[in-house]
Amino acid sequence: MKVITTLSACLLLAGCGTNTVFVVQRDVPASPVFTVVPANDYMNQIDFANIVESYLLSAGAKVVQRPAWKEVKAEKQAAGLAAPSGIQVQGAQASMTEWFAAFDSTNADYFVLTFADTRYIRIMQRSTKEILASFELKKPAGGKLQEKDKGESDVVKRVLNALGARTN
Repeated sequence: MKVITTLSACLLLAGCGTNTVFVVQRDVPASPVFTVVPANDYMNQIDFANIVESYLLSAGAKVVQRPAWKEVKAEKQAAGLAAPSGIQVQGAQASMTEWFAAFDSTNADYFVLTFADTRYIRIMQRSTKEILASFELKKPAGGKLQEKDKGESDVVKRVLNALGARTN
């Protein structure tokens, strides 16, 4: 597998008024499939993810519905709870409960992870969990996180091109 760090993309994008963009180029399918995943299910996170999704669509990328969030509760039972002196107490039970968020399955090749408060975006290959791009969009002049900016759309398109994804 050919590994190329695309420094020219960093220089090109840095000159466009954004912070530095780090992009790693891998063998990208001819028509990669993306899905945009917000940091959590808060409304401002979903709003920002929707804006980034519109940038991907305007760049001509194939985008599928984001997988549904689901909260998972896992309980584990452990037999034989140890007493403080190290003696096993017969019949004692211990349990541990974990809560975590999970996603339904998706056929997307890449997750586009979005973080509204910092306007940070990461593009991660789903199968390997490798981060291929990591960058921040500058806040709009008005400072509102939900505002769209034509320049931001261009930045996202250039990042996709640097990754090797075909766009219009």
